[in-house]
Amino acid sequence: MDELVAFIVTHLVEHPEAARVERVADAKGSTLTISVAPGDVGQVIGRQGRVIKAIRTLVHHADPRAHHRVQVRA
Repeated sequence: MDELVAFIVTHLVEHPEAARVERVADAKGSTLTISVAPGDVGQVIGRQGRVIKAIRTLVHHADPRAHHRVQVRA
């Protein structure tokens, strides 16, 4: 799952070397945290949040039994 999100994010941003995806597991499932350069946050979020919503949808449908949350950090 991490590789899928990393692939998508690195192809969206202008500084792919600064993009990282980290997974943190807890009792409710796991959280995928996307870290990008400050200037690339808008590229990952998209207009009205459409891009990050699409990423969340892909994560959910790639493994519907797992519970993943997706966060974006600059």
